Amino acid sequence: MAAGLVEITVDKPVGPLPEGDGVRHSVTVRDPGTLAYVDPTVLTIRVRNPDFTQSAYVYDDDVEVVRVAAGRYYIDVDLADPGTYIVRAEATGNYQGTDERRQAVKAELV
Repeated sequence: MAAGLVEITVDKPVGPLPEGDGVRHSVTVRDPGTLAYVDPTVLTIRVRNPDFTQSAYVYDDDVEVVRVAAGRYYIDVDLADPGTYIVRAEATGNYQGTDERRQAVKAELV
């Protein structure tokens, strides 16, 4: 078991996005010694909606988590409601680590 470098990046500018929009969250996992991209034993991505409901998506079990290449994944999150979404990536097993991002969503007036 080794600590892993887990990072989430958002493919849109930071700041409030309009409700009904969507955003791609890219997740990378790296070996801390070599910085090479590596696959953890298990990658779980949790999404907490503004109403505090939470969904968990596991790579290889759920189609929402897509593997692009070794150590590189993404999930598309629909921003259906105004408020704050939290996306958390958790790598466990051979490489372990977490990262978390918040995304504000503003209500549409029209």
